[in-house]
Amino acid sequence: MMAAIIRRPELLKAALFIFSANEELSYDRPTYWGRGFREFERKFFRQMVQAKKIVAIDSLGYGRTLVSQHPNLQYLAFPISNIKLWRKKIYVVCGEFEKLMAVYHSDADDMRGMDRRYLEDGVRRLTHLIG
Repeated sequence: MMAAIIRRPELLKAALFIFSANEELSYDRPTYWGRGFREFERKFFRQMVQAKKIVAIDSLGYGRTLVSQHPNLQYLAFPISNIKLWRKKIYVVCGEFEKLMAVYHSDADDMRGMDRRYLEDGVRRLTHLIG
């Protein structure tokens, strides 16, 4: 996200970027992960209303970049309380889950599995999406 914003700072006028959200286990509702996203939604509801697009980026660098508005991916990447209100403007930009899941939460789940080409592809896809 930072690479895209540094290259094209005007993107900040067109989208709301979510950088970090205490996404790991939190055991609150509606799901047991992503409490930080729900806190963001609670505190910045007005900004979410005003945003033209909300982009959640997850697992880039592991395989080709996917851009999706599929409800299941939205829920996995951005588990907020009122997701139905935002579905039309939430975009998930992510890497291939099959490749990520091969290392997910294992000793190999570090930057060694990432590929710079896929990260650059993510920047291109992100800037095109918002562009």
